[in-house]
Amino acid sequence: MMAVGTIRGRRKEMPARVEKVLVLGYAAIGDLIFFLPVLEALRRHYPQAQVTFIANSYPTTNELLPQTGLVDRIELMDW
Repeated sequence: MMAVGTIRGRRKEMPARVEKVLVLGYAAIGDLIFFLPVLEALRRHYPQAQVTFIANSYPTTNELLPQTGLVDRIELMDW
């Protein structure tokens, strides 16, 4: 069974199985706070998916984000 999501007012079927998810974010403390509910929802709906988070190298990225257990990999970029 496929989940149904809404993208820009249009209903779209979401795949039942997702293997990889890429999340782009800066991960300063405010950004990370706003991303946590999204990461929790991704983990809840797709527990088997490998979640990679791409962000700047901030203390929140290096110290706080790994402690949440919501991402599998963190890739650091300088933007």
